[in-house]
Amino acid sequence: MVTNVSILIALQLFSRLVTFALNAVLARSLGPKWYALGNVQLQLVSASALFLAKEGVRRACQRIYPGGRGPALGRAVNLAWAAVPLTAISGAAVAATSARVLGDAEGLVSAAELRWAVWTVCAAAVLEAAAEPLWLYAQANEGLLSRRVIAEGAALALKAALTAWLALRVGAGAAAFAYAQLAFAGAFGALLLALLRRAKAPLRELLPRPRGAALEGDERALAAQVLWQCAQKYALTEGERLVIVALTGMTEQGVYALVSNLGSLVARLVLQPVEEATFAHYSRLAAAAPPDAAALRRMVALVRAAAIFGGVFAAFGPAYSWLLLRLLYGPLWSSTDAPAVLQAYCAHVCAIALNGVTEAFVHATATRDELQKLNVLLVALSVAYVPAAAVGLTTLGARGLIAANCANVALRTAYSLRFIRRRVDGAAAKEGGGAAEVRMLPHPAVLGALAASAAATLGAGAWVGGGDSLGPRHAVHVLCGGGCLVGVALAVYRCEPELAAQLRALRRKKSV
Repeated sequence: MVTNVSILIALQLFSRLVTFALNAVLARSLGPKWYALGNVQLQLVSASALFLAKEGVRRACQRIYPGGRGPALGRAVNLAWAAVPLTAISGAAVAATSARVLGDAEGLVSAAELRWAVWTVCAAAVLEAAAEPLWLYAQANEGLLSRRVIAEGAALALKAALTAWLALRVGAGAAAFAYAQLAFAGAFGALLLALLRRAKAPLRELLPRPRGAALEGDERALAAQVLWQCAQKYALTEGERLVIVALTGMTEQGVYALVSNLGSLVARLVLQPVEEATFAHYSRLAAAAPPDAAALRRMVALVRAAAIFGGVFAAFGPAYSWLLLRLLYGPLWSSTDAPAVLQAYCAHVCAIALNGVTEAFVHATATRDELQKLNVLLVALSVAYVPAAAVGLTTLGARGLIAANCANVALRTAYSLRFIRRRVDGAAAKEGGGAAEVRMLPHPAVLGALAASAAATLGAGAWVGGGDSLGPRHAVHVLCGGGCLVGVALAVYRCEPELAAQLRALRRKKSV
């Protein structure tokens, strides 16, 4: 699994960096309000139109279809095609309401122009949903995952370049973001089709089948559960943008969007491929039999690795937030609340690093009854999250919103860790032993090294001061961070030898 994750990360790196560079140019040139229009409001429209297709349908299809050929492929393909009408219905509802709710975007564009942009984004969502059968086949079959990443990365780079050209050279306004989204949807589907055709994938089998491919009883129940779960997850994942659009102005929205996109860059580059590969790997194992003790030990190793990875961001990020924003986006952004918001977002990166892999395992291996219990938890969190986010936003600004997100993610992670622990103990009991001795969190020495690094880098940052400080002081601050990072790496090397062994065992697996 790790080998394929490394390939996914490498394939995404170039396209993501190109996209990031072009977005940085947009942020420097357009300022917070325009950035909010394109990266908060119109992105919220797109996510709302696609939430059933990308979350519910995708996960249900992967639980039904583990890969290869056979009857399961036909049933999953038919379900994947259902994403198109679902997206059309949700997109029409979103477009009809969003154009009225968003108004004239504080005078940036006319109401008619914004309405046109919203409907164009929803049309792009329907076009993107039409590629779901191709996405499913590439995701579920060994050797094709990289082709899906190539298609997505190239389409993202095209979207960023087209946005920059239309916004900065043509002056297309809101239409720049909408047309770029439409170009992304078309390019992604066309590139994925071409790459799968070159790989000699059975494209005819990916067309909808009118007969003989209906979901079985258990599969229908599973799909209904996952779709309902997806609706609840939408309130959790998009609730923050709904709240921030409703309660703040566009400048504050732009600051939060910039920090969120910058902080989530690592999530898109590293954590998302790991999460997708974890889900695909363990869903295939679960399709044959429950994961054995060896597979669960590798999962526990992955949990500890994710905790260390996230801990690095929580320890080092706050001390370097101002400097990073100043270098990337200039004084226009570093003089706002963006550095303080980015400091808080580093804790969120730590939270989602641990949550991503654990929740992927739960969704991949849970039974119907266990999914029902998870649904109850998500309903409760959905009900509690929106008011908590609203209170946090009105009292502490964007940092309060991030705190609400972290609390929400922590509760979901606690459930997932408990689920994994029960699986590990069950596997140990089957092998004739008692409760397994498993450590899911990093060694105390590693945690101590992270805490000491956080204190040292923050102290060095206070000595450096703000923007009036000389360059050599900032250089000393960076060198201090580099030394602390080396110390953390040595602590991991000396105190987590079994972690390295388990990750090497993962690397030898070719299941994904």
